[in-house]
Amino acid sequence: MACAGMAITLPFLNGCGTPAQLIQASLNGDELHVPLTAFAEKNYVIVRSKQLEFDVFLKKESDGCYKALLMRCTHRNNPVQRTSNGFVCHEHGSRFDEQGLVLTEPAVKNLIELPTTINQSYIHIKYRLP
Repeated sequence: MACAGMAITLPFLNGCGTPAQLIQASLNGDELHVPLTAFAEKNYVIVRSKQLEFDVFLKKESDGCYKALLMRCTHRNNPVQRTSNGFVCHEHGSRFDEQGLVLTEPAVKNLIELPTTINQSYIHIKYRLP
């Protein structure tokens, strides 16, 4: 399957968290396409598109599956930042673990998980929000 979206990688710092690999990806229809080679050094990347308001955290799980989380706080739709053990919303203090589960309110809903599929060269993230 050919990928119409282009991806480039850049180093990315996450506040006080650990540096992450930032992947620039174009939205192709309602999908982001991330090359599997992006996981050569780490088991996660942050995917950014100029066409989207929020980044996506994409992690390779120990079972080989990929989990994509929308980096948008479920309290008031502000961006969340990656930390060494999850995510934080600096607007009102909500905290989420690395799986996107709420640790600290005011958010009461978990981060939104986006569906992923894999082919030989790319991870496809379906960017359709509820």
